[in-house]
Amino acid sequence: MGSGWNAALVAAPASVDAGIPGCHPPADASVLLRAPGGEVFESLGVGYLCSALTGRVVQLEVTEHFNWPHVAFVGRWSALYSTGNEAPWAVTVYDMSTGGVAFEDDQIGKVDAIVLAPDGAVAWVEDDSLEVETPAEPSSQVRWRVREHNRYGTFTLDRSAKIAASSLTRSGATVRWRDGHRLRSAPLR
Repeated sequence: MGSGWNAALVAAPASVDAGIPGCHPPADASVLLRAPGGEVFESLGVGYLCSALTGRVVQLEVTEHFNWPHVAFVGRWSALYSTGNEAPWAVTVYDMSTGGVAFEDDQIGKVDAIVLAPDGAVAWVEDDSLEVETPAEPSSQVRWRVREHNRYGTFTLDRSAKIAASSLTRSGATVRWRDGHRLRSAPLR
């Protein structure tokens, strides 16, 4: 993933020739999301996450109810943000060498950016809007927060209405984002 690369939605039939080396979805599959190091594809209504490095394919949830707008691959790790009609939104980190879930947070808002470190630490920017009631009518106050999960736990790094949600990047062991006119950073470990 490197420095804040966001994957783009790809709606094309998958093939061994057109896919990412190491990922070989079945001929009937559709690639839904492609990022350096892997892809998310769908076959027969089921979603799969594939790592080009390990060649491992992990089955996700039923595709008709889910969307995966952000994915990142770094080494043996993959981080995926998923949304669902009636399911909670979640950030999930997979250990692609085993296929197991290393971390999942399904108590989150809409995620606009996600970055992943070589040790499996993950950071994301999520919508942390507050509903503010006034006597005249309810209104929404947009507020963002930068979250991180690492070997020590899950933390809020910043919370502000001025965070540029798509500004989240990673360089080495540091995560950076813009909060108004300030460039903020924190260790991602």
